[in-house]
Amino acid sequence: MPEIPDNGADDNCSGEENEESDIGAYVDADGDRYAGTYFDGTAGPDCNDGDASIYPGAPEFPHTGEPDGVDNDCDGSIDETECAGDACSGGGGGKDEDGDGYVSIEDGGADCNDQDAAYKPDATVVDYVEYDDDGNVVIWLDYNCDGTVNGACLVSGLIDTDCDGIADTSDNCDTVKNRPNETGAQPDYDDDAIGDACDLDPCGLDPLGEALSEEGASESEIAAARQTELVSCFAAMGVVISESTSDTPETGSRTSGGGCSLVIE
Repeated sequence: MPEIPDNGADDNCSGEENEESDIGAYVDADGDRYAGTYFDGTAGPDCNDGDASIYPGAPEFPHTGEPDGVDNDCDGSIDETECAGDACSGGGGGKDEDGDGYVSIEDGGADCNDQDAAYKPDATVVDYVEYDDDGNVVIWLDYNCDGTVNGACLVSGLIDTDCDGIADTSDNCDTVKNRPNETGAQPDYDDDAIGDACDLDPCGLDPLGEALSEEGASESEIAAARQTELVSCFAAMGVVISESTSDTPETGSRTSGGGCSLVIE
């Protein structure tokens, strides 16, 4: 750093104190040993040369007390908190720009909006979402920074209820997450546009029965057709089924209209 006049110190480590060549090289009006301006007209590192408590590296308030609205350490930010520990960044240290006790996610912390103290993992403000007439999300306020609002996630501006990375508008089963290898639609055995995991009748037995009834099939014919379809459906889903002739179905069995028990092993 430049030599500071008349302070009895060798500021520039030249081996001499207050050498004449450096006297008057810059103005330090508040005596904090940081230049406010240099004599050539350029600004020095001291962003407030009228206050000795303000200089590069100074403690930034509110490290204690209330925010003072001042950039104490001349880093361009006002009232950020220097902090360390789990509350700040999950075990590290860093700057907390909004003074809420959490470092920003960008800096390795947990604060998803470090310019607004309302956003933090232990936020008390309730998350909020608002849609336009087409169902697009126009307001998404994730105050507790958990990546969800009301339990749902956001994908390209659209709601993803089960947070599987597929927006509800493209998900045929939006309340059950896709398996890791399912990047598109979930299996839909009966092709009714509802994924099997969300379908109350995944095998399509009710529509099958109704169609056969309209064609004049008897109840026994309908039951037999439903039985056959059920076995095929379960097999397609990878469910191992065995038939039992026992009058009392075993635990976990499903009894079809055909009279035999389908035991899911």
